[in-house]
Amino acid sequence: MINFSRFRFSGLFIDFAKFEKVEKVFYAEFGQKIKDVFKEFDPVAFSAASIGQVHKAVLHSGKTVAVKVQRDEIQVQIKQDLELCQSLMNYLEDKTEWGKRYNLKGKFCDIQETLINELDYEKEARNLKILKENLKEFDRIRIPIPYDSYCRKRVLTMEYISSINIKKLSPEVLFDAKPEELSRQLFRSYLKQIFIDGFFQMDPHPGNIYLSDDAKLAIFGFPMFSTIFFFIAAIGSAFLALEILWSDKK
Repeated sequence: MINFSRFRFSGLFIDFAKFEKVEKVFYAEFGQKIKDVFKEFDPVAFSAASIGQVHKAVLHSGKTVAVKVQRDEIQVQIKQDLELCQSLMNYLEDKTEWGKRYNLKGKFCDIQETLINELDYEKEARNLKILKENLKEFDRIRIPIPYDSYCRKRVLTMEYISSINIKKLSPEVLFDAKPEELSRQLFRSYLKQIFIDGFFQMDPHPGNIYLSDDAKLAIFGFPMFSTIFFFIAAIGSAFLALEILWSDKK
């Protein structure tokens, strides 16, 4: 019997972790203190999500970077939540017809794999490099560069891109940025990811898209990626070619 009282609603409000917690995670990953690794490190995060938060920092080379640090103990919390959800899916599939029909156990396994991958920032760094290479032909799209020497399982250091979220742009700023060309490149970049490369970002919501100071689209949020079988990508590439030819004729 499942003890439903153990389920809890969490993450409704995203707060910033205390800097002491950030230092604890960083030291566990690097075996060094933050002040020994970075020339400067802002103790106040400028962005936060349920799994981690991002700080602005400066390398000893003078390069400004963004450092994403995972929340302390989030892995334990997620593991507990997944175990509870697994019990619920097992119960529903074993006890209900619709649970069997929709293969809840199998679908939950996919969700579980995605969440576990989100906890590995080294995988996210690899995703960044792959996507940056795949989209290099799009001159109005920026993907931040990861710095491998400063990345670990729970710490991701990448290029800092000064930008503002597209949801917060004024009409005047958006007009000056030539939104038609930006939207065209964004659209084609996702078609290329899905239908040509077969490697695409699974979380393309507006909260992950920013306008940089040089009027380019900066895309963030890279823990969730998926791949498509080659033959599907091949078929899709034909449709993409037709779409490009058609739009160029307009």
